[in-house]
Order: sequence, then C-alpha cells, then structure tokens
Amino acid sequence: MLAELMKKLEQMAKATAATERIEMPGGKATQFVYADGSRETVEHDPPVRTTEVFAFSDFVNLVLDEELATKPEVHYTSERLVAALDRTTRDDKVFLRLQKSNRFDALESLDGMGKAFPQRELIDFFRVSLPCDAGDHLLPLIRQLDFQRKSGGRSRVDHQSESMGNEIEEEAQGTSEIPETLTLVAPVFANPGLVDIQISAKVVLTIEFQNQCIRLRAQADAISDGIWSAAEEVGRRLREKLPEIPVFHASTF
Repeated sequence: MLAELMKKLEQMAKATAATERIEMPGGKATQFVYADGSRETVEHDPPVRTTEVFAFSDFVNLVLDEELATKPEVHYTSERLVAALDRTTRDDKVFLRLQKSNRFDALESLDGMGKAFPQRELIDFFRVSLPCDAGDHLLPLIRQLDFQRKSGGRSRVDHQSESMGNEIEEEAQGTSEIPETLTLVAPVFANPGLVDIQISAKVVLTIEFQNQCIRLRAQADAISDGIWSAAEEVGRRLREKLPEIPVFHASTF
C-alpha cells in the first residue's frame, strides 16, 4: 500500500515538473517532456476489469482463460459467484448473480406464516405461478371444494382446519380428499446451466372456514434448507469444472 502511494506521488511530481505530457497509444503509458528537452515514459498499471455474466458456462470459461486468469480463485454463496482472476491482487473479477426462478419465488412466498388463497386464486397459483405434478393432482379437489354457511353452535378442528363461532358455523364440503401436506418442487435458479437444480419443500394445507380460503405454509426450514442444498450443488459443479482452482463457499469479496 505504501509503495503504491509513493509511486502515485512520484507520478504526480513528474506531471507537475513536465512542460508537456503525451498519452501513448492504447493508454498504457504517458510520456513526460521536460524543459531541457529530455523525455521520460511512465507505464500505467492496467485498468481493473470487472466482468458480469449470466450463464454458468461463461463464468467457467472466463476463469479457465489463462490469458485473463493467471492465479484464479472462486467464491460462491446462494446469491452469487465471484472469481478473482489473480488471487494475489484480487483486482480483476468475474461475477455471476444467481437469479432465482419465478417458480422458486412463488414457493418462497409460502415460507413463514405462508399465504392464504381464495379458491379461485389457489387454482391460478397451481396453474400459472407454480405448476407441478402435485398441483395437477390437487386442482380437481380444489374445484370441488364447496364452502357452506349454516346455523349452529358447534365448532370443530380437523384436517388442519377450524370452524368457529357460536351463531354461525363455517363448513366445507369435499375436504376429506384434500391432503394435509404435499411436496412442491421448483427450480431454484434461472441462470443457464443451473436451471436443473431444484428445491423440494413440504407444504401444509390449512382450510380456513371462516375466511373461506386455503392457507399454504412451508414446513419450518424447508426453504432455507433447500437454498443451502442448491448452493452446495453449485459449489460441487464449480469444483468439478475447475479441479485445479481453489473454490470456497464464502463471500469475502
């Protein structure tokens, strides 16, 4: 750090003393012309290069390019991949942002307290936002679900569902065939070369009679565990493609 500072100060002093400065072709050097007619050429450090790619294969190919990458090192998380093309300086870098797929975003929306769907919206959710085999099996059962309202003073709790109230009881016909849990699968990433990495999460279905809707809620840690597993699969593929290059699960850049 001190050596770089001294070099910078020296260049500034030369630029002040010179009567003329000439930028050499390519921008790799500057020539200073002094009052006595002498000339001095000072080479510049190459500019820092930052490259961002979207496809996994492009990232790997850049890291393997020996003209660009002299001593590469790769770090990865569930959010991005970063390669320092020279691990001694860590100046030039290649980035790949891991973009989540739309279907993963739909599945992630069920984390925590989950999401309550009116009957029509739940059908659209499985048809458009998160189409999957489990949804195809469930759609006819959801369509047959018939919420009814009738007088009564009893309440019940079954099938992860609850009907409440002393004067009015909410019931639904056709709940016996609807499963209490189902497993939903979605690709985690949208980046080419990584779209086959999937998350599988178990989801609990709760029929809410009072609100006439169905709540989907991912089981605890299902989403976070799936993301971790997906990141580890990315790391495995990096080590497979880059066997001679250090690869770390870290975010130090």
